[in-house]
Amino acid sequence: MKKMLKPIAISLLISLSLSSLPVKAELKVPRIIAQANNSQQLNNLLRQGKQYVDAGNYAQAINSYQQAANIDRQNARIFSGLGYLYTRQGNFIEAAKNYQQAVALEPNNGEFYYALAYSLGNSGDNIGAASAYYRAAQLEPNNVNNYLGLGAVLLREGEYNGAIQAYQKALSIDSKNKETYQILTSALLKENRIQEAIIFLEKATQTYPNDANLRLQLAVAQINQGEIIKGRQNLEAAQKLEPNNFMIPFKIGKLLEKQSDFDGALLAYQRAAQIAPQAMEVQQAKAELFLKKKDYINAIIAYKEITSKHTTDALSFYNLGIALKERNRTDEAITALEEARRLYLLQNNPEGVKNTESLLQKLQK
Repeated sequence: MKKMLKPIAISLLISLSLSSLPVKAELKVPRIIAQANNSQQLNNLLRQGKQYVDAGNYAQAINSYQQAANIDRQNARIFSGLGYLYTRQGNFIEAAKNYQQAVALEPNNGEFYYALAYSLGNSGDNIGAASAYYRAAQLEPNNVNNYLGLGAVLLREGEYNGAIQAYQKALSIDSKNKETYQILTSALLKENRIQEAIIFLEKATQTYPNDANLRLQLAVAQINQGEIIKGRQNLEAAQKLEPNNFMIPFKIGKLLEKQSDFDGALLAYQRAAQIAPQAMEVQQAKAELFLKKKDYINAIIAYKEITSKHTTDALSFYNLGIALKERNRTDEAITALEEARRLYLLQNNPEGVKNTESLLQKLQK
């Protein structure tokens, strides 16, 4: 049974930092200027395009700028403008094509390379985005956004050491960037550099003493490193800062459970459930705690509620089978375990299938 229960893990903290990794950016509206020797038609198209941009009519603006680009193929700013408009529409593939034209015409323009990287990253081309961010950083080495963007796409590719270096560079430019601390921590944890993550989070909580999320991240890292007292202090501090954040009593419950204070852990989980009654992780933690305490009646109630709402949760069906077995409700246990086996097979989880079939064989003898 112990193998199937979910212990507290570093992944809990990583999920806080990596829940979303967009390349956050505000691309500048390009200032498009016609060359002096260009036709009046070009000037009219650019003027018209700007009016459409100001009105938020990006489709018509694109049409005007495309006509302008056909007249003046050497104006990088027109292609940059088209790239910007496509990003506003969420069409990052077309945006990247136009920014590639812009950098071909102005290869030393760091702003264009940044915009190209941003578009490539959002279109799913993380390798191409990383290359463009590297070039943008070479051209504008003091622009913190270049390193933040680079770190994000490297994290997506699992290049954690490179991401760590990028975020460290970002912090050397802007030591008070909260997002940088959070994501750098996640990269360090992926590399199992837990003590370094703790050091960075300690600095972050000094800079942002009233940020409950940073304190929560620090607490979980400390607990996983065995610094239980410090971890609990930071959990309690986080709870005072954000009494309505269900993750805080949830983590307190995990800590108390790890210390075998099951009654205290249950109270913490119940507080978390009051704040967020639909939170799956809280429901599972309560159910697993009942199972650990050998309170099989409450475990059955909890797991039946979970499996009625989450019909593809193989582990909950498995644990429901265990609880039913311990109450000598054999037929019900077999039904739950057969469903767990079916789900494990669908999920291609051979260990789950093996454990479930082993238990089924014992019950069916």
